[in-house]
Amino acid sequence: MKSKSSELAEQIALSILLQGEHDSNLEVLRSRLAHGYEQVARRLTALGAELPLHGSGIFLWAKLSTRLNAAEVLQSAKANGIFLAPGALFRPNAEACDYFRFNVAYADSELLYQFIEGLPR
Repeated sequence: MKSKSSELAEQIALSILLQGEHDSNLEVLRSRLAHGYEQVARRLTALGAELPLHGSGIFLWAKLSTRLNAAEVLQSAKANGIFLAPGALFRPNAEACDYFRFNVAYADSELLYQFIEGLPR
């Protein structure tokens, strides 16, 4: 079976790896993600969210401080032009979950924070 990947993309990736400059780029990326994680974690915590894990990486899990269930929060967010990733999407059989997964590369948004702040408690 013939590969469906682009030979050009493969050649570019090989060239980057052979030049050895990707390490410095990865370090910059790691630093930016760590800063983003800390920023989003700080803001969500200040809004009363519970964070079960503290660390780094691209995803942060948080339980929002609201009397609404996750489905109601999701519906309200959608009505306000905000996309949230409910934890149920990442659980076996889409089991109900009060947590949301935030991508720290995109979550540092005043619109998001204002929405969370306006949720009924």
